[in-house]
Amino acid sequence: MKKLATLICFLLLTFSTPALANDVRAAQQLLTELGYNLGPVDGSYGGKTEQALIKFYAAQNKKFDGKLNANEIKDLESSLSVSIAARPKL
Repeated sequence: MKKLATLICFLLLTFSTPALANDVRAAQQLLTELGYNLGPVDGSYGGKTEQALIKFYAAQNKKFDGKLNANEIKDLESSLSVSIAARPKL
């Protein structure tokens, strides 16, 4: 049973990590474009990325739930779209 649990954990990490890294990278890029300084866009979820997400949601009077997934990416994309639309036309 322990071998099966280990195998399942290994498979989950192996096949979910690239998608997760892509989500983290996308979130980092969007946060950077929105002006949150979190360092390099590297796909690694660390303290700077988490703090940037906390600040992003706090600016909207919301609370970050600690989970980075498609919902957060959607929120970031929406906020960036609004930000771009609000810029003055030259």
